[in-house]
Amino acid sequence: NISHGFVNYNGSWSYLKQSMPSIFTAPSNQNYLYANVTNSNSYKLVRTKNANDNINPVSWVDIPQHPAVPFEKEIIDIAVDDLDPEILWIVYAGFNDAPNFVDQKIWKYDGHTQTWTNLTSGLADISIKSIVKEKGSDGGLYIGTDATGVYYTNNKFIASSPTNPWQQFNTGLPNADISQLEINYKSNTIRAATFGRGLWVSPLACPEVGP
Repeated sequence: NISHGFVNYNGSWSYLKQSMPSIFTAPSNQNYLYANVTNSNSYKLVRTKNANDNINPVSWVDIPQHPAVPFEKEIIDIAVDDLDPEILWIVYAGFNDAPNFVDQKIWKYDGHTQTWTNLTSGLADISIKSIVKEKGSDGGLYIGTDATGVYYTNNKFIASSPTNPWQQFNTGLPNADISQLEINYKSNTIRAATFGRGLWVSPLACPEVGP
C-alpha cells in the first residue's frame, strides 16, 4: 500500500548482533554478511552465512585477524569479491604506529584457506578511507585516501610488482580527502566523494581479464 508517498510497512526489525558500525553483503550470495564489531578499544571481523534464514537464528562467527595487526586497529572498510563470497579485502584506519603497526593497512582474506595476504607494499604512510573491487575485472581494486587521492591495482600488477603494485589513479582529481568510493556499472564509472571538494567521477580502469 502507498499512502501519501510512503509505504505502509507491516514488518518488524530483528536483533542480529551488538555494536556493528557497518555491515557488508557478498554480491554473489546475500546470505553472507561481514561486519566490523567494536568492543571497548578493540575491533574484530565477523561473518554469517545465513543472513536470510527465516527459520534459524542468524549465526555469527569471528574471523581471526592476522596476528601482525593489533586488536585496537579499526576496520574502516570492506570489499567482498563479486564471484566468491569467501574472498574479501579490508582496510584498517590510521597511520603507521611503529613498531606494532607498519605497512599493514590493506589485507586480502581467503575464507577457503583462512589465510591473509598483506597488500600494503609500496604505499606511503597514508590513511585509507575506502576500498572497492571492480567486478568482471582482473582483480581490480581502488582505494581512496585522506590526502593523496585514489590508487588502483589488479592481479597483474600484484604478480609483476609485489613490492609496489599500486598506481595513482588521479588524473583530473584535486588534492582532496577521499571519503568514499563507489562504482556505477551502468555508466562504467567510479565516483569519489571528497571532504570539501565535491563529488568526482572517472571512467573505470577496466583492464583486460587474464594474462
